[in-house]
Amino acid sequence: MSKKRIVSVLLSLLLLCCNTIPVAAAGESKAINAAFITVDAPATGNIPAATASLSAGSNGTVNSVVQNVAWSGQMDVNGTFMPRVKYTVTFTLGIAPGSDYYFSDKENSFTATVNGKEADEVLWYANDRIEVIYTFPAFGTGNIITKANITMATPEAGKTPALEAHIPATASTYVKSIFWEGPLDGNGCFQPGTEYTAYLTLGIKEKGRRFSKKSFDAIVNGVTIDSVVRNSDTEIIIPVEFEATPIPAPAAP
Repeated sequence: MSKKRIVSVLLSLLLLCCNTIPVAAAGESKAINAAFITVDAPATGNIPAATASLSAGSNGTVNSVVQNVAWSGQMDVNGTFMPRVKYTVTFTLGIAPGSDYYFSDKENSFTATVNGKEADEVLWYANDRIEVIYTFPAFGTGNIITKANITMATPEAGKTPALEAHIPATASTYVKSIFWEGPLDGNGCFQPGTEYTAYLTLGIKEKGRRFSKKSFDAIVNGVTIDSVVRNSDTEIIIPVEFEATPIPAPAAP
């Protein structure tokens, strides 16, 4: 066989090899340098999501898994999200079982998004562990407070006036003070057959909020109070009129 013929055959074989070698054999990177996370966003009354999902991205993102989801931020008494609170979520990512991929440890080489938004921080701990941190902006109604739902003890002959009232922990208001109008006995207790009025002064727990100038719905023990007095942006007085206390029945002879 001539030298020219041999060279031609070798070139043909070389081209054939180039066309059949898989990409991985040509030095495919196993480094994961991006994560695209989706999680249920905070919403009033919802329990924080315990799971999240990863969508396909560059360099084998789908070869990682979400191992843990942790939330920080004030929750209500039921452990659910509250309005006007910023919540931070931390995702712990690991490598999918059986995968030979690893998390890139090169400086600033790993990027992450949460629900399409850039993560606040990415912490690299090991080839198989990364944490992604993201803070959701506060959500909920605006800064104007338009209502309060209050429960309190009613006057009862022989008992001392209540100086506290209950407002749900999720509310933005609190009871600053209670002033009672009406005669008390020598022991400072309610008297029978007497009408009393309680003046509840409410304040605001959250900076930047204020009571509505137009209308305010005050509900005390299930009853709507019409004559509400607005002292200022951050203080409102609710006069609560109670019916006369019962008169005990005369003792049997």
